[in-house]
Amino acid sequence: MISPIQAQTHSHDGANELVSGAPFRAALQTRPQLQLPAEVSVLIVDDLPDELRLLARYLSDAGATVMMAVDGVQALRLAQQVRPDLILLDVQLPPPDGFEVCNQLRARLATASIPVIFITGKSDTESKLRGFAAGGQDFITKPFSPAEVLARVIVHVDVSRRLGGQRRLASAPNWLVQAVQRIQDHPELPLSLDAVASQVGTTGRKLNEVFQQYLGTTCGAFVRETRLQEATRLLCDPHREVNDICQAVGYPNAANFSTAFKDRFGVSPREYRQSRLRVG
Repeated sequence: MISPIQAQTHSHDGANELVSGAPFRAALQTRPQLQLPAEVSVLIVDDLPDELRLLARYLSDAGATVMMAVDGVQALRLAQQVRPDLILLDVQLPPPDGFEVCNQLRARLATASIPVIFITGKSDTESKLRGFAAGGQDFITKPFSPAEVLARVIVHVDVSRRLGGQRRLASAPNWLVQAVQRIQDHPELPLSLDAVASQVGTTGRKLNEVFQQYLGTTCGAFVRETRLQEATRLLCDPHREVNDICQAVGYPNAANFSTAFKDRFGVSPREYRQSRLRVG
């Protein structure tokens, strides 16, 4: 079982009592297809922990050490003590709510850099802008797919570790590492599947297969995610024009960039920039 206040790896005992709702029952029957890298810890914060215990088990099955907190006070204490790799934070907590918890995480040196993904039943633009303004990296709307949550956790842990100078894909083929590096180093280039494959000496089909195996996504989806994550970083610079940023991340058409960004984050690039600038 998962302790609400202590970090521990989730056991596989008591699976039936972790089930909450038909979608979760279905998810419980399938083990995660993706795996987190070694020694990843995730803090889940929700005042109704039964709703997220299956998710906790799912993440544990994918290799995470899972912690749970039932309110913002416990979450802040655990985050300070354990410094998890990522926090899944429900918005609708009793005071302090999720937005305030995120504000406090960002105000503390020990927790300021921990990625935060908000979990919420709300999908309106105002809530998302509040979350980005508080320093959150992403939103997941209830009801959610555990597989989608895991995929986003992998992406944000990877980004955080790369920014911290840590390396991944140690067991992957060297040409996959080269492909990932090229995509990350040159988000501005028009990188088609066949072009990337040719540059690293393989076929597009094989490249996609290995991307799925090691990263849980296609090469094209990885390119899009890399570009849009780089765009979020560039948008925090108030001196860079949005039109310049869309060119810098491989979108020659500003309208296409704005559509892709809003599809991914739920707000426009300009709305995102305004919310992030309010943080400072």
